[in-house]
Formats: sequence, C-alpha cells, structure tokens
Amino acid sequence: PQELEAMGQLARSRGVPWVVATSEPSTEEEVLVLSLGAVEYLPATGDGQVARARLGRIMRDRYNLERVSQDLLTDPLTKLPSRQSLLDQLRSEWERGLRTQEPVSFVLLDLDGFKAFNKAHGYLSGNAALITAGAALDAAVSAPGSVVARFGGNEFAALLPGASRDDATRTADHMRATVARLALANPGCEPSHLTASVGTHTLNPGDDASLFELVDGASINLTANRRRG
Repeated sequence: PQELEAMGQLARSRGVPWVVATSEPSTEEEVLVLSLGAVEYLPATGDGQVARARLGRIMRDRYNLERVSQDLLTDPLTKLPSRQSLLDQLRSEWERGLRTQEPVSFVLLDLDGFKAFNKAHGYLSGNAALITAGAALDAAVSAPGSVVARFGGNEFAALLPGASRDDATRTADHMRATVARLALANPGCEPSHLTASVGTHTLNPGDDASLFELVDGASINLTANRRRG
C-alpha cells in the first residue's frame, strides 16, 4: 500500500495519469488503487491480451480528450488562442493581479465593415483576411505576458497583464495601425482598404472590480469608438 500511495502522489504532483497492472488482482487492492486516483486497475492474467486491450483503450481515450481540449483552446482558422483560452488566461492574470496589485488591461479590435467585405468578395477572401490580420496582430503585440486571440467573428483581443491605461492605449493604436499597414484591399468601398476600430479598458483587480467589467469596458469603448469613426 505504501508503494501505491507513493506512486499516486508522484502522479498527481506531475499531472500524469497512471494505471496499475498486476498478475495477482484483488478487490481490496483495486479499491485502494482507484481511490488513490489511478485511471485503471488491470488484472494481467493469462497472456495479458485483455489488459493490453484495456490499456490501448485508455490511451486512445486520453489522446482524443487532449485533441478536443486543444481544439477548444485554438481558433481553427487563425491558429491563434481561442476566446475560451484567452478568458482562461485572463482569470489567471486577474488572480495574479489580486496578489501583486498590478493593473490588467484588455484591448478589443474590430475589422470595420467586415460583413460587407465578405458579401462583396466572398467568404474565402474574408477568411484569408482574418488569417493575415491575426498573424500580423500577434507579431505586433510583444509585451511580456501578453496574449493575442481571436475573440469571435472579425474581432481580435489582446490581454495585457501589468499594462497601464496609457500602455493599453499605445498598444491599441499600434494594433490599429498594423491593420492599416496590411493594406488589405477592399475594392469598391470607402476606404479602399480594411481598417480597424479599437477599445481598451484597464482595471486594478480588487473587491470593487471584476474581470467581467474589464472585458465589458473594452467592448463599450470599442462601440463608442466605432460610432465616432
């Protein structure tokens, strides 16, 4: 039992799954192993075919689960972090900000008139524009700890841990200028190239603020800036 407990503790500390295969299975040991967090208890009797088959099933299930998890964290089109991945990172940075009392900034960027762009040039051209813009924005934002993600549709977001309001404004302006420099042609429209609108918000994590207010604030400012544009 002590060896099994040590194995379970080691597996938990490293975040890895573990199984136990034995040629002398017992109900008591199986209950102990599973209660310690083992994925499976495999009676390796006879030629071991059943144990190998069950182990193969465990490995396939884990591989499929990891693929699904990775798909949820990565935007399939731009290959940037997904909205879910960004929000998970925001929660972590918010908790860190609670300890360090450092601000957290959030930037939302919207490609102006993108629905009309899709209608005029087709969805394949629209997808190509999103891929190009996403890669350029990811390269443009390089502050330590920053994350650029596709937030949804034609919106991109940047999480800026430790960034002040002025830092966030400068980053947002740089992101908007980055899109303009791409000169993604939008013939037949005014302007003739895709442009972007941005909104930022900065908060100091604490009892009187929440991470939801941070995202909502950036969205409200984006809407206001879009209207002014």
